[in-house]
Amino acid sequence: MSDMAAANIPATVQGYRQRPPCPDRIQGGARSKQMDPSLPVVSIVCTCRNVETVLERSIESVKAQDYPNIEFIITDAASTDGTVSILRKYSSAITFWVSERDLGRADGFNKALSYATGDYVAAVMADDWLAPDFVSKGIAALKTRGVDYVFGDCMLHSEDGAFLYRRIGDPNFAGNLRYWMTVNSPSFMVRRAMLDSIGLFADISVASDYDWFLRAHLAGFRGTYDPSLLYHFRMGGVSTTSAFKAYRENAAIALKYGAKGPIVAAVFTGVLLRHGAQRLLHRLLPDDVVLALRRYRQNRRRRQNMLLPPA
Repeated sequence: MSDMAAANIPATVQGYRQRPPCPDRIQGGARSKQMDPSLPVVSIVCTCRNVETVLERSIESVKAQDYPNIEFIITDAASTDGTVSILRKYSSAITFWVSERDLGRADGFNKALSYATGDYVAAVMADDWLAPDFVSKGIAALKTRGVDYVFGDCMLHSEDGAFLYRRIGDPNFAGNLRYWMTVNSPSFMVRRAMLDSIGLFADISVASDYDWFLRAHLAGFRGTYDPSLLYHFRMGGVSTTSAFKAYRENAAIALKYGAKGPIVAAVFTGVLLRHGAQRLLHRLLPDDVVLALRRYRQNRRRRQNMLLPPA
């Protein structure tokens, strides 16, 4: 855990807006569209680099939303493949896109967030996609329950897009967030005012989302879990391939913000044991059997959640 002893102080929206553009910047987008003044605006942000084979599905899922007031922002880290050509192709469907060098994953995401002007903010990763009613369901949950953020379930897919299983969220996430990442990221929508209050994402390689949500939790912001909010997640990205690093960063973040060491150690050990057991199952059993077991476990969690009162 020592490699993350001192995470950077989170940047601010204002600080990013004052940064000069890179000399190699390319940009485009429709810039503006007619919005319904009776409805809040939702900013959807996306970051990418060299994703020409998957980006179109992500963009199409935003175009297919059944909610009208959407601002769509994409920041590209100076891709060298055909990504910029795809951004140009979809310029009329993107409010603003920019392609230039950045300082890494968190920097690109923060840059996208700094351009967001909507009342609420959600994200879609370049290799993922949203259910058609993702935005409308998120807005309904936030307004009905009077909370600051909402998250849902992740529909996990293989790298070729085939459905694997549904990763169920934790209705009791708030009670456990102090010690581990219990928000089903990236299936979230947040009030944009949270960004101004607690800042943007810290420069942490994998678990920057946990750092941000824990800061929000400690600052008194309230969230809710809504299983009708569906995000389609493609396996194989950084969060998948760097799982062990994410575990270590999660533990270091919890300790950084004052969590009790013995509890963090116990949770960390439990996660490692579960991860080890899963890897062992993959070695001993056929993939279809392991997948069936995962589906059974998640379906069981879903049935248990249905017995709980709404958050």
